[in-house]
Amino acid sequence: MENRAKTDRHAPPQCSFSDQEIFEIIADIRRTPLTSRLSEVPLKKRASLHLNFYDGREDPKQWITSFMTAMRRQKYTSPEEQSAHFCQALAEHLRGDALTWFSNLRADSIDSFDDLAAAFLKQHLRFALDDLVFCKTDDDTIYGLGKFGPTGKDHSASRKSSNQVSIS
Repeated sequence: MENRAKTDRHAPPQCSFSDQEIFEIIADIRRTPLTSRLSEVPLKKRASLHLNFYDGREDPKQWITSFMTAMRRQKYTSPEEQSAHFCQALAEHLRGDALTWFSNLRADSIDSFDDLAAAFLKQHLRFALDDLVFCKTDDDTIYGLGKFGPTGKDHSASRKSSNQVSIS
């Protein structure tokens, strides 16, 4: 009896999904927001990127700037190859909520890196703005302080930013 309990414990769990549900999951995984123009470009082996993954918890503008800096070190034979590699590398460096966002983009909706970068910034900067906190200064100026800080500068510099609103 004790031997049987050990065997049961090591048995693979029973799957409660139908074959149809499994095939739908696989089809969903294969779906990509990148157009065939981007996803079918043959990519050469590249140097590995020394870049952190993006999960939505850091400043998206700062992260994509680091991403672009790392990607510009690579050499490409054509603009199409460059755009395809940028898109595929960006997708490979997403995790968590950011990867879920990418996976949920409409199929065949991204035709260039500019399309992907714009969608990325619109999505992730929006969440940064959702956390915006307004602070009133002594001179009755209100400035915004997002979850990533006031544009990466000290508070006195942020008062001069474009986030200012004067109170009359």
